[in-house]
Amino acid sequence: MSLCEWATPFQSPQYILTWFNHYQDFSPLALIQEDEQGQLSALLVMARHHISGRLVVAGDHQAEYQCWICRKEHQDVFISLALQKLLENQPLIAPLRIRYIPSRVPLDCVKTGALQDVVEFVTHKRPLLKIDSEEIENSFRKKSNKSRFNRLKKHGELSFKLLHTRTELEQYLDAIIAQYDLRQGANNNSFPFLEDSAKKAFHLDLFESYPNMFHNTVTLIDNVPIAAHIGVVGRDQIHLAILAHSPFFADHSPGKLHIMQLSRDFAENNIACLDLTPGGDLWKERFANDHDQVTEIRIYPSKATRDAANAKQIRLNRMKSLAGNVGISPSTVRVVLSTMKKLTPRQLFTRLGNMLPRTVEMRFYRHTPESAARVAEKSDVAVNKLADMLTYRSGQGLPDLCQFSSQCLNRFEQGEVSYSIRIDGVLAHCGWMIKYQKESLVSEIGASYCFPDNSAVLYDFCSDPEVRGKGLYQKTIKHMLADTERLADAKYVYISVRADNKVSRHVIEKLGFEYQESLFRFSCLGFERHWRK
Repeated sequence: MSLCEWATPFQSPQYILTWFNHYQDFSPLALIQEDEQGQLSALLVMARHHISGRLVVAGDHQAEYQCWICRKEHQDVFISLALQKLLENQPLIAPLRIRYIPSRVPLDCVKTGALQDVVEFVTHKRPLLKIDSEEIENSFRKKSNKSRFNRLKKHGELSFKLLHTRTELEQYLDAIIAQYDLRQGANNNSFPFLEDSAKKAFHLDLFESYPNMFHNTVTLIDNVPIAAHIGVVGRDQIHLAILAHSPFFADHSPGKLHIMQLSRDFAENNIACLDLTPGGDLWKERFANDHDQVTEIRIYPSKATRDAANAKQIRLNRMKSLAGNVGISPSTVRVVLSTMKKLTPRQLFTRLGNMLPRTVEMRFYRHTPESAARVAEKSDVAVNKLADMLTYRSGQGLPDLCQFSSQCLNRFEQGEVSYSIRIDGVLAHCGWMIKYQKESLVSEIGASYCFPDNSAVLYDFCSDPEVRGKGLYQKTIKHMLADTERLADAKYVYISVRADNKVSRHVIEKLGFEYQESLFRFSCLGFERHWRK
């Protein structure tokens, strides 16, 4: 590797061998070239999936940078000959992607011969954070950043820690994973650790065996991680692998503060750059102070599949552009497309049926602190447990995991509190509390409801269909009522329910909530009328 000027840690024997050890569904396939003396002069390590037959570069999606390594005298010919030989002996059943190739790698030789009709180059802008000590210290001196640090310190002992051993990383990794997967799911419809059961052990074993390959840091409050960065050490920079931060401290920007502390650590240790990696994330652009370009090579099974993929991408880009022009975020587009794909004929029929005449009644109930205390009861209900949210299982008429994660992330960042029960590894029941609510849009009615000052609101309870009837709703409400005793100045605890939900109404009334009033909506073919009683 030392003889190849563009090699990254992701091409190292340590990385590749550890990856094959954990991803045993793949078999290795090496493209090699030897010089006149029989010495290895160029190498590209591939892998084929045993079941699907999919061909990938070793490391697959785990390896941020995928490329071949070779001596300088062979850099203009190896990859073209290697790919042509590959296609002759290993026909592709799906597009092969080699990403992201550093800008200094020569690519002119790739689109030649039989490759020119099936190869495509896609360039990506790569955001970089070049370390400038003076700029970093100026950030720490800003009044707004000082205020954020001071507010965090009010929650407990604030510390920034570099992790040196597997044991240290293991202590915090589950919390980091929950923060990371929830945010990735909400923003990108991707759950890296949830969808990849080998990913956690792969990272831990790689860090244990080759600790110098990683630069791992956490920001802690009373030894609980509120932000973390897992980075891979390159020749002259650190490559970002994972950046996670807690939604519970969103008002204090823990992710930003962690990168500030990380940058100061880099400056003190003469690390020149944090590679924020390609991907188009807006948060990366906010931190970047420089850019360069990397390239993705896409190799298609045929010219026809290449043309079809390009046409599809053009349509998708147009949709994104149109959405951007009207202020719709890419994550929202992904959620809408995902929903449309999963809409069954029965669900479509139900939505059409909603256009027929119907009246909906929403009933509102409340407790006072004194009356709530008579039924409140603590139990094993989990409070604000991110990992529980990631075990949610979608059902008919319910949001999918991406939509659910987006909803949860937004609520956590707004200061709402989740209450959850997990059974056999699955989210069985959950509900939400808003500590002090003044006004709320009641989606079932399409109208707002105003609460008295200092009112806590319990809402949006859901149960997995397989565990309904086991008392989880009642158990959760009792625990929530016990928690409202700690709310300063809380005068009321409100809960609402549709009048036709007789099971939930029975539980609410059984727990002593006092009925207050109802909101009504009559709708028919787009016409609506609202009233209260």
